[in-house]
Amino acid sequence: NVFRDGTIASRNTGIFLDEGQVANTITRVSFSNQACAAIVNYRGLSNVFTDNDFTAIAPGAAQVANYCY
Repeated sequence: NVFRDGTIASRNTGIFLDEGQVANTITRVSFSNQACAAIVNYRGLSNVFTDNDFTAIAPGAAQVANYCY
């Protein structure tokens, strides 16, 4: 799967790649308002994250995290 050229405005996480998600690409996506992480890559394999805009995520939020609580 490819997530490209979009905007994600959400409260806690933007994209959550769960266990078993393999070879996804997230590129040129703008994230805003996420309090935990813009991208969660929970046990994902070979996922690629390039040229994303994280400038509008909440203070203290991660750009990419392994998990969010």
